[in-house]
Amino acid sequence: MSDLPPYKRARSTREPTPVPASELTRPRSLNDVPLELLAAILDNLATPRDLLAVCRTSSHLCHTLLHPSNQAIWHRARVRCPAGPVPNPPADRKEDYLAAVDEYNKGIRDPTYVAKDRSKQIARLAPLIEHSHLLANFRDGWESMEENVELSSHLLLEAIARERGWVTADFLATPTLQRMLSQARACLEPIQQDHITPILSKLRHELVVCQAKRETSLSERQRQTHQTDIKAAYRRLVKSPPRDIVIPSLAEFRRFHIIQALQAKNARSIAEELREEGVIWGLVVDALQRWTSEAKKGLAEVLGFGRDWADPSYKAEHIVLRLDARFECRKCADAGSLDFAGACAHVCVEKSACPGKNGKEQEPWNAGNFVCDARAIDIVRTACRLAEIPVAEKVARMRLEAVGVRWKCGHCPAGIVMPFSRLVRRPLPSPLPVLA
Repeated sequence: MSDLPPYKRARSTREPTPVPASELTRPRSLNDVPLELLAAILDNLATPRDLLAVCRTSSHLCHTLLHPSNQAIWHRARVRCPAGPVPNPPADRKEDYLAAVDEYNKGIRDPTYVAKDRSKQIARLAPLIEHSHLLANFRDGWESMEENVELSSHLLLEAIARERGWVTADFLATPTLQRMLSQARACLEPIQQDHITPILSKLRHELVVCQAKRETSLSERQRQTHQTDIKAAYRRLVKSPPRDIVIPSLAEFRRFHIIQALQAKNARSIAEELREEGVIWGLVVDALQRWTSEAKKGLAEVLGFGRDWADPSYKAEHIVLRLDARFECRKCADAGSLDFAGACAHVCVEKSACPGKNGKEQEPWNAGNFVCDARAIDIVRTACRLAEIPVAEKVARMRLEAVGVRWKCGHCPAGIVMPFSRLVRRPLPSPLPVLA
């Protein structure tokens, strides 16, 4: 390897791009600006707080501005403050005292900051305490000027909005004006007409967006209020349902056409329409009656009867309202045995856990989702035979409950005795009951 000639880089035929002379001397950042030019730039800052922000941008600027030879920059910023000259620092402090250690901001927020936890040194800190009071007075003047600047800016913007027929609240809520108002308060310089005229087209576009957001927000609030009113009406129905009417689930109740019409109504609230003595409430009850009638026909088919089944006896219950009308959900194994009212109010567990999942709405209530609960039907019929009570009677349930705690489970070795309502809900496939 040592016998090989040294490697030479290939000579490029492309000439390097010439760099303009102005680019060679142009400063890339404030760190490269000469001190005299930097001082002239910083003289245009509105408040000492802005000078403090520049001082904190880099270590180079911090060391430069805090150097003892550059105290005049802080003095000029303190004297030129729009709210009036900032109080002179104590005799034993430098000009950059208010900014370098952030006493300016802390003193304005809390006039007693410089005297906190220093009661033992109160005599030595008397100048600082006096200075804190001066800062408090300066703070009051600053806040007063902030209010005047904000009031002046708002009056101008309201006049512009009225002149062009814009909603003042939407106009003031545009992002551009929000930033301008914040900057005006920080610099204590009110917004002028010349500041608004060049950006009117941009403000018009932002105003359209703000109006659309406001309308969407108002619509969403109305929707939530309507849902709350509908839920309150539903709870009243559950608490005291009308006669011969079963109450479906809340999701099914919201699907009624009258409820959907109320939900879509452009009004702040629909509680007045849902009063029990109102006309619309009568329409809601009529919708519930029609839904109950359809549910009876559908579950009658599940029990093996026709949709138009009827019993001419006025003493007999409808087939789905009898004690031996028991149902099970095809999809919910843990739902247990359900009577007619329980089947109408049933909501599948997997549906209620994640309603509207993947953008799909819950399926409407359907009688085809239920099957006969043969075990519960056998238990009910056996209990009625043992108690010598006809199943079709309207008072059959009351008479079975009147038997008391005398029903014995044939599955449990201990021979547990229970009321009839508990017997039907037994989860295990127990043998037929025994009347103890």
